[in-house]
Amino acid sequence: MLLDAYVLFYYSFLKSEDQHTYKEVVDQILSGRGVHKEGQIKLKAIQERIAAKKMTQDGKKVRRESLKRF
Repeated sequence: MLLDAYVLFYYSFLKSEDQHTYKEVVDQILSGRGVHKEGQIKLKAIQERIAAKKMTQDGKKVRRESLKRF
């Protein structure tokens, strides 16, 4: 489902305390999709790279709107 992809993507941009809140949701998505440990490790590395990047103003606006829907 595309919603799962959005959750996993935008999870990268959450503050660490918010990530802690939504970690269970992410874990449920990964287990529900049958993602193995190796895949989870790779996904975490990707999320860390995404989190390190700065978002454009447009990207921030899209993120805010998307997070409101969740």
